[in-house]
Amino acid sequence: MLFLISGCLYATEEAIKVLGFEPQPNYKLTTNASDIADLTNDKLESYPMWTKSSAVGWQARTPVVMTIKVSGKQNKTVRFRFAKGLHAGVDLPRRIDVYMNGDVPHYISGREIDSKEYPDRSHQWIGVDIGDSEGELSVVIHARGAYMMIDEINVHDTYEEIAYPARPNESTVSADGVKQDSVRRLKEQVLSASALPEWHLVPEKLLIGLPEVYEDLSSQKTDYLTNGVFERTLTGYPGSYENIVVGLRNNTNHSEKVFIHGMDRSILEIFEIMPVIASNGKKAWDALLPVKESTISIPPVSSAYLWLKVGFDNQEWLEKIHRLSFLLDSDEKIGELTLTLEKLPLHKDIKWPDVNVWSYSHHVPVKKFFKRNVEWMHQQHINVFVVHTSKIPTPFNYSLNKKIESRFDAEISALRGKGKILLYMSWPEWIPKKYRNDTPAFRQLLGPWLRYLTAFMKKRGLEYEDWALYLIDEPKGNELELLAEFSSMIKSIDNEVQIYANPITTRSVSTWLSDLEYARKYVDIWQPEQSFGRKYSQSFFSRVGRPWWTYSGVKSPAKAASPSKYYAIPMRAWAAGASGTGFWSLTETNKSSAWDDFDGIKPDWAAVYESDIIPVSSRRWEAFKDAVEDFALYRTIQLSRDGSTNAVDANLSAIRKILDEPDINWTMYWKKRRELLGGLYLYHLERKRTDHE
Repeated sequence: MLFLISGCLYATEEAIKVLGFEPQPNYKLTTNASDIADLTNDKLESYPMWTKSSAVGWQARTPVVMTIKVSGKQNKTVRFRFAKGLHAGVDLPRRIDVYMNGDVPHYISGREIDSKEYPDRSHQWIGVDIGDSEGELSVVIHARGAYMMIDEINVHDTYEEIAYPARPNESTVSADGVKQDSVRRLKEQVLSASALPEWHLVPEKLLIGLPEVYEDLSSQKTDYLTNGVFERTLTGYPGSYENIVVGLRNNTNHSEKVFIHGMDRSILEIFEIMPVIASNGKKAWDALLPVKESTISIPPVSSAYLWLKVGFDNQEWLEKIHRLSFLLDSDEKIGELTLTLEKLPLHKDIKWPDVNVWSYSHHVPVKKFFKRNVEWMHQQHINVFVVHTSKIPTPFNYSLNKKIESRFDAEISALRGKGKILLYMSWPEWIPKKYRNDTPAFRQLLGPWLRYLTAFMKKRGLEYEDWALYLIDEPKGNELELLAEFSSMIKSIDNEVQIYANPITTRSVSTWLSDLEYARKYVDIWQPEQSFGRKYSQSFFSRVGRPWWTYSGVKSPAKAASPSKYYAIPMRAWAAGASGTGFWSLTETNKSSAWDDFDGIKPDWAAVYESDIIPVSSRRWEAFKDAVEDFALYRTIQLSRDGSTNAVDANLSAIRKILDEPDINWTMYWKKRRELLGGLYLYHLERKRTDHE
């Protein structure tokens, strides 16, 4: 190896040594036993480094804590050679923090990295100034992309003219450790960089306005009326809700307290929209916390948002005009909202869709007090529940493992009576290897197990139509043939056992109509991925003669997604002709807090947040639920023909066409929805008048 060239580079083997990682590197093309040595071998890989075994890579893991040892008293910089290849999901890290280890660890320095400053499809040296620190250090690296790749670490002196940020004052790390301290610094960085909405600023004044309900509030551009007077007409039916967002901007240099007066709380719920930080660094106004005593405090020069949730169950308060006044401590009125509520008499035979959102009992937002949270989910219109493999007695352990049976019993007891139960078997992954290629032996086990399972369910009051076997997750290509093989064996033993399937197609493995045909006669409930289901809605799913739903998801990280993305999921399912909808996932949290995208191995998908009572809702979840209610309304009109005038039919047709477009024109959608609701209300008013006469 080359030794020190004065003023430039230290001998790597003497200046720096990598001691370990947490978590361990896990990218399959680069992970090997020599990962630690690979980072200090002076070997610089050609682009792309992630195809080379001497690089070190992490997939869906952040932050990474790397322990290193450095020597030398000179002012120096630790440098890391990262890859950037956005086409492959490989990006430079978001932030690097360095800590001195010891009995009392302390912060040395950190660096924020703006990936946009560096060219794509390249390798880049990123340095962090550590001054004259030596000994054992912890380096906390926060990934930005799905993959983070490094192929070399070395030590440079800091006499080079490189513009690194000034080193902050050293500070003692809290008992939570360097990882949590670094996460805290990252969050502070993100919050300080989050721009406030573009309000029409008036010095020393508190402003009020009504932004769009589902749009990105962080970049909301809203024109505000100078007198703060607003009017809204809301149309709904018993069991449904309509929502309004109120924006408040405090342009003064002191805190302001706002009081909301008017309207009975039996029909109106008020929430404050709280910001959370998604793993991409975006500040998202998402979580909904109840406002106590109809009062909210707003710090100086900051924004706040209220979520007004109006229900249509209280007959006494419907068909009336209501006013909400927004007052300051001085009783000065800063705004007034006039609401006209129109009730549609659709309380009978609402055609609710089937709703499956994969809320496993081990997910953090519902894990605590699961039975109570199942009640809450059922009230939220969820009527399909999935039991995870780990909670289900299998053909290989049902007679041996009473602990699993006990867990299964608790799960079924909590879910019984709340809708359909899907038993996720995760085959063939959870089939022991000795049975995977021995069909006769596997089949021999199925008979006794199915008799045990059906008797178990029946004893707990569940009939065949109340549950189904979910054998393979997201089968694609020839996996549909395997699904048909499993299903055929089950149906030959007990033809009444229902089979559920959620097929997909991918870039690497295509699923064709012929693949679906393999499983046509065995599958009782279909739930294809949404775009795939829409593609074959007319040629297969609508013709198969069985219930079919669709499911979708949003781009990770979920917290950064617009609520309109969640609203679109049920709406596109309805437009495709499906009778159910869903998404992954209401509660998926990777055994970590839903409030924090930086505490697990990957960003959370959860659309609700844990609390000590019931989950805290979000704008994203309310958007999905609103769409479920609209799904029920549109479907009820179609199936009952109640209120189905020519104008209403024309609006339904127009709405379906809008939803069928690749990019939904939301302005036109909401216009047609208002026209549809207005037409329905006028129809029922006329019918009421005619009946009275």
